Amino acid sequence: MTILNSTNPSQSVKNDIKELESKIQLFKNGSIDQESFKGFHSIRGIHGQRQKGVQMVRIKIPYGRITGQQLTKIAELVDQFANGMLHITTRQDIQIYSVKIKDTPAIWSELDKVGLTIRETCGHTVRNITASPFSGIDPKEIFDVSPYAQALYEYILWNPFGQKLGRKLKFSFSSNEEDEGLSFIQDLGFIPKIKIISGEEKRGFKVMIGGGLGVSPKLADVATEFIPEDELIPFTEAVIRVFDRYGERNNRAKSRLKFLIKELGLSLVIQLINEEKIAVKHEKFVISRESYNQIVPNLKAGNTKDIEILNEDKYLLWLQTNVSKQKQEGFNAIQIKLTMGNIDSDTARKLAGIVKLYAADDIRLSITQGLILKFVTNENLKGIFNLLNEIGLAEPGADSTADVTSCPGTDTCVRAITNTSKLSGEIERVIIDEFPELIGDKNLRIKLSGCPNSCGQQSIASIGFHGTIFSVDGRQAPGSQIMLGGGITGDGNGVFSEKVIKIPAKRVPDALRIILSDFTKNNLDDKTFNEYYNEKTKTFYFELLTPLTIKTNLIESDFYDWGNDKKFETNKIATAPVVDINWAERFTNEAKNRFEESDIAYENEEYADAIFHNYAALISIAKSILIKNKIAVNTEIEVINDFDNLITSKKITSKENSFKDTILLINKQRPAKAFANKYISKTRKFIEIDF
Repeated sequence: MTILNSTNPSQSVKNDIKELESKIQLFKNGSIDQESFKGFHSIRGIHGQRQKGVQMVRIKIPYGRITGQQLTKIAELVDQFANGMLHITTRQDIQIYSVKIKDTPAIWSELDKVGLTIRETCGHTVRNITASPFSGIDPKEIFDVSPYAQALYEYILWNPFGQKLGRKLKFSFSSNEEDEGLSFIQDLGFIPKIKIISGEEKRGFKVMIGGGLGVSPKLADVATEFIPEDELIPFTEAVIRVFDRYGERNNRAKSRLKFLIKELGLSLVIQLINEEKIAVKHEKFVISRESYNQIVPNLKAGNTKDIEILNEDKYLLWLQTNVSKQKQEGFNAIQIKLTMGNIDSDTARKLAGIVKLYAADDIRLSITQGLILKFVTNENLKGIFNLLNEIGLAEPGADSTADVTSCPGTDTCVRAITNTSKLSGEIERVIIDEFPELIGDKNLRIKLSGCPNSCGQQSIASIGFHGTIFSVDGRQAPGSQIMLGGGITGDGNGVFSEKVIKIPAKRVPDALRIILSDFTKNNLDDKTFNEYYNEKTKTFYFELLTPLTIKTNLIESDFYDWGNDKKFETNKIATAPVVDINWAERFTNEAKNRFEESDIAYENEEYADAIFHNYAALISIAKSILIKNKIAVNTEIEVINDFDNLITSKKITSKENSFKDTILLINKQRPAKAFANKYISKTRKFIEIDF
């Protein structure tokens, strides 16, 4: 396993950065079209934002683990190239904004010096692998999942089978059956398990498959109750390959793994995965537990237990809500609450300095957009509180009702309908000022998105809101869909919140007051909010909140979004200019590149990669020829079938020598040298066909 903060950039990264520079120049010169350029740069973590002429850059932070040096480097880069702000996402990435496209190669090069990348954080790839931020220190954990998340991240990054998927894939690791990693909404979610086999304890994972949020949320299915730890990576590779071959490619709305499972059925998908295992690089992949060492700090600061606390009440509440005991005796984890997951560069630098004094150089980003500091001694709690308080990072209520999860909304997002930054701040103010008894309630979570796409995870919130349009007699007002009753139930299970009612966005604080006033006054049996909601039912809340929707009660300010002095209007998403793309030629060129990569991989004795590149090249050739024959292309398996039918109908080949049977030999034998020779030789005969 490579060291996380290696300072030796690999040649492959250098080459990719040079290629990015080249593509930027070609795009500026008009040599490549906007759609092609977008497909290229999105895989490299560069994504358009609402403002013209600037980009969002997403930095991959595997399982949310970042060092002080890495945090400081990002702070330097946002000052030099961005808007001075770091945004932590619900996938434990860091996003920076207002970046000029010409500066992205320099940003990537600097990140690489501290072991970070922007590769495969956007686009149709395997996105950042998330994990419980308490992994390694959680008193309830089965075992530390950090080495497994790190190994899977390293294995997938740059691997040819994950570069041009039909759509993105999302994976996570939980530390225990409480499922903080949210396995039930992932394409693949891993929950650690111990199984007794032949009298010995064996590590492994329960695997959840095909979950997801978005407009059509779906709970994940159980792929297997137990997979041994050394089969984790081979199984995952097989899943990616099956999704690549069978997944939808034309209809973006139906191109996630959850829809493939719905179409084919879980049992057939599992059968295909098992059949594909023979084609993967490793039958077993041993993940070294010793290669990942827990970082225990060599503390620079002495005992500060006698230090003076200026705000004793705040300190005591902070201890109650933000500090928890680690499984390592005498040490504590500290949660830091960030509004909307935002932290400015100056604060980030100061935090890195505090970590150096009082904690392990192993900061974790959480899926609720906060930070976790590890290995803080009991004696140093007062000292670190004072320093955190000085820079605004000691607000009580982390990961509780007072800690709202939120996407960036209309501040930067192209697809957002409504503002979230001002609204999330107002929601937190209502909780802190009017319902202080809920500060620290870990069972009532509020989540907010600027549109239905669930980047803020409102679909699994106790109380969720997402941006929408509220129509009033031909006029449009910013609206909010209220969703109630969602959350984690454990061990791969969860509940999606129910859509209750749509109201004007400016009335969200009033709706929250109504919901929480009823809950705090009438919850006599000390139920959790979700238990109380299930008892009251959706109908009760619909009737409770209906007065907020009476259109005759609307005032002029309801037609202005939060933080906006202009009347509300939906964002007109700019579309790329219509370009007459020669798809047949593009696929032919893609095939040539793939054949070259296949030959290079073969020379390097990477036979599985050589076989896969060769397979992908044949798919591209088949697409090119089908398009020339006016036959639409979509999934790879459909391309294989259609191309086979085409050449058979033209009597170019026989059923005994079918393209389908030949190309699908890919998952019939282990990818050794002898099979690579046989497969490449047989499949390349099809490129000699004269059409």
